[in-house]
Amino acid sequence: MGRRRVTLDWANQRVKRANIKARLAELIKKTNELSNLCDVRACLVVLDREVDQVVVWPSTQEANSLMEKYYSLTEHQRNKKAIDPESYIQISIEKIEKKIANTRKAIEELEIDHLMYELNSGHQEGDAIFGDGEEGDAIFGDGEEGDAIFGDGEEGDAIFGDGGGL
Repeated sequence: MGRRRVTLDWANQRVKRANIKARLAELIKKTNELSNLCDVRACLVVLDREVDQVVVWPSTQEANSLMEKYYSLTEHQRNKKAIDPESYIQISIEKIEKKIANTRKAIEELEIDHLMYELNSGHQEGDAIFGDGEEGDAIFGDGEEGDAIFGDGEEGDAIFGDGGGL
């Protein structure tokens, strides 16, 4: 189901011209809004090849002065904020890598804070506690209080260390 084929006769040419005129009016309106809302100078130059007519907004003198100012800039100044897809991707990657580095730094600081908390609360360095501190949790240590215990503390449970703390 495609569009019906349009024959180019004088009636269709008239409709086409009306559409172009309406779109040009909308384009001028949008350019004016952009200029006012962003507080920038803007101009619009449209060449209609069929009737060999140039439409200039807001005026020919202002458009000429704006274009002269643009062309007086160096190539670097003209393209200072212009960006191609590769540069955009590279900049995005750099931003993400910076966020990752900041996140890693924050994680390191939190790990150090957690380690300091554990040391202050009486755990020895190197003790790793897995679980919520309830009976049956795995605790790995140096053979003192806090040896690894698997089970409920009954005979036959696996104990790692010399059992000095039990």
